[in-house]
Amino acid sequence: MDTIRREPAAQNDTSVIGDVSNVTVPEWMKRLDERINEAQENLSELRKGTQELSQGFAETDRQLYSSKRMFQALDKQAAERLQRLDEMIYLNRLINHLETASQQMILVPVHVTREKVNAMADTRESCV
Repeated sequence: MDTIRREPAAQNDTSVIGDVSNVTVPEWMKRLDERINEAQENLSELRKGTQELSQGFAETDRQLYSSKRMFQALDKQAAERLQRLDEMIYLNRLINHLETASQQMILVPVHVTREKVNAMADTRESCV
């Protein structure tokens, strides 16, 4: 039988099929086939793992998109509520000013603007 002998100038890497000094060709081929089979199994496992990761990333992406849409809806609701709160503050200041004016028997012009009400309320608050 033929044997494969490693020459000193040959590659020193024996990690693929182990030390092949004084190994017959059929033994070497058997080792090589075993390593190829192991590599194919590892590759198959890596592909399976990659596919699972890809599915996980896709699910995470869907969840993030869903969360983004939910936060956008919440942001819109918050903006609407802030607008209503701003209107309520305006009306409250107007009512307070009208109550103060009626107590002091001061006539309030019919065309009261929001800016005027805020200015009057700020003036009154600064005097207190």
